[in-house]
Amino acid sequence: MVFREKDGSVRVMTKGDIEAQLQKELSSLNCLKENLQRSSQLTRGMTGILTSFEDRLAKLEKTTLPVYNDTLNLQKRQENIQNTLGALDGIIKHYNISQKVEETIREGRITSLENYLECLASVREAMIYFEENNHNSQELQNLTLLFQSGGETLEREFRLLLNRYCKPILPVVILDMLENGPEEGKMSADQLPARAVHELTGIAEWLVKHKREEYMNVYANFRSTIVQQSLQEIGRASCRERV
Repeated sequence: MVFREKDGSVRVMTKGDIEAQLQKELSSLNCLKENLQRSSQLTRGMTGILTSFEDRLAKLEKTTLPVYNDTLNLQKRQENIQNTLGALDGIIKHYNISQKVEETIREGRITSLENYLECLASVREAMIYFEENNHNSQELQNLTLLFQSGGETLEREFRLLLNRYCKPILPVVILDMLENGPEEGKMSADQLPARAVHELTGIAEWLVKHKREEYMNVYANFRSTIVQQSLQEIGRASCRERV
């Protein structure tokens, strides 16, 4: 057999060369078979591991899924309980409001207008709740009477403030205003301090909001009386000057 070398030369192969070459090829073939067998074994082993891992995952899922569902249900129940407790707190607050503010409202004397109005707002809020949910309850009747009492107290406080601070204007002040104008006069006709104005305004706004507008007539009558008395003082002062 003729065999061409890599350098291009031609060499005639003997029987021994052929057998050696064949033996070499057989050895390579056997090595390849062994490698294939090991690869096949590794593949089967990896397949077995993956199959076992998959089975374990399936078992774990079967075990944890009920726990997850139970946990989710417990969370929902907890949320429902918290919402229910919050609703109950709101309901209990409405039932307790009359006892909480009754002393302040029925005292008949307003020491802090802001606090008094907050108490009345709480009563009104509770009234709305019972009107919508239990309009025949005794609690609604108690709250209604308490709210009416608070409104009467505010009307009385409005009159007291007017009576306390509104007095007839001195003739000298009126004459100064007539002579120099209300802005350039040396004397002021303002009788109400800022605090009194603030409280009168707050009371008036509450009375208007809750349809208790009788205070307007009270204010008009009171102020007209003050104007009349002021004019009478001017008349008397003029008479004294003539004499």
